[in-house]
Amino acid sequence: MFKKMDYVMVLVSDMDSFVAFYKDKLEISLCFSTEFWTEFDMGGTTLALHGGATFKNGEEIGDAGNCSFSFYEESVN
Repeated sequence: MFKKMDYVMVLVSDMDSFVAFYKDKLEISLCFSTEFWTEFDMGGTTLALHGGATFKNGEEIGDAGNCSFSFYEESVN
């Protein structure tokens, strides 16, 4: 049985804007931030932002807003 949600990762197109939103507006605790990866502590679950939106000729063509998640389990038999 799953113990908890381990992390949620969201693909973003503008890391600075999303970091400001989660940190300043929602007041979620920032763990660390880089140009392409940021993590917030949500009380045992990590909210990760990944600057992985897809661009072509300077125009975003997809992926931003997509997310994935992971559950924590001590052992899988």
